[in-house]
Amino acid sequence: MTLEKRPLRIGIDASLACTRRPTGVEHCARSMLAELVRLRHPRVQWFVYVSPFASPGCDFPDGVTVRTRPDFNTLLKKPWLVAQTWRDRLDVIFTFGHLLPPACRGRRVLTVYDTAFDEFPDCYPPGAAVTAHREVEQSCREAVRLVTLAEATRARLIEDYQYPADRIDVVHAASREAFVPGTNSASSPELLAVGVRAPYFLCVGRLDRRKNVERVIVAYRKLVAERGLVGQLVIAGPADSGSGGIQSRLARNAVPGEDIVLTGYVGEDTLLQLYRSATALIYPSLAEGFGLPILEALACGTPTITSTVSCMPEVAADAALLIDPTDTEAIAAAMQRVANDEVLRERLRLAGLARAAQFSWRRSAELIQGSVLLAAGQSL
Repeated sequence: MTLEKRPLRIGIDASLACTRRPTGVEHCARSMLAELVRLRHPRVQWFVYVSPFASPGCDFPDGVTVRTRPDFNTLLKKPWLVAQTWRDRLDVIFTFGHLLPPACRGRRVLTVYDTAFDEFPDCYPPGAAVTAHREVEQSCREAVRLVTLAEATRARLIEDYQYPADRIDVVHAASREAFVPGTNSASSPELLAVGVRAPYFLCVGRLDRRKNVERVIVAYRKLVAERGLVGQLVIAGPADSGSGGIQSRLARNAVPGEDIVLTGYVGEDTLLQLYRSATALIYPSLAEGFGLPILEALACGTPTITSTVSCMPEVAADAALLIDPTDTEAIAAAMQRVANDEVLRERLRLAGLARAAQFSWRRSAELIQGSVLLAAGQSL
């Protein structure tokens, strides 16, 4: 039977969606997967490969074949995936990551989230930036098509890796369904449990150095010491390569009246309450693949301050205050504006809701499906 006369057999490596404590990239993978397997196309048969450690967070409809990896030594996970791709006679395999075992069957559609390791290698553990660069070079050699979440990353892949522009698909993320405006309750059990009380500015994300939280701490202390700011700075996210620097910053140069809370990793319910009750999200990252917290905050109607660099303007557009992330005075000035100007906060709230409504997981899933069909030599 020819390729054109039978359903395309398309595999999805969903291991990234099966993490116990998902953060931005993993939440994107989960939401994208949930929509992708709901799509119905007469020429597509889906095969999904999941890990045994955590649920991917969605139900699989009839007609989708799910293969769950046995709970064996992780050294065997690559051979297991290779064997499944041949068992299922795949035409195309798509992964939410940027690498697949070389022996997998099927044309490859890989996801590259960012190339921040090239721009800011000092923000990564020793050797990690070099390894990441080599892995993306390998991805560019092996992939029939690449998926990325922002035009900023697409431009980098074209310029720095010479990957053909017409084989890169930009597929934006969206906010999770639960992230909508709601009652602001600074005394909610979720906030009390992590020591948070209003008013507060919120930082969200894994604590690596790209997130630029140390400069936010400097700006916050300037406002408390010099301009009488009252309220907390809440930093919500799991420890990573930047957590040591943040702890060092907190241990020195404290000012009277400051109140900085590190919540660690928080679940969806707590994160939702943190967005809804915050004075603003402050997200002056140096580089991102998409910056999902920006969109989540906008969807909750939370005023947002973010960077003028990388993909942040692409995501936020005119619905946020954009600042130079290397300028602590600019960060402080934006925080003070939002804290003092109720009219500005309302304008940002309305603009944020309108901007967030422009993003859709359904549309994103359709674009990925189109990408894998093109990889197979077909089109919608």
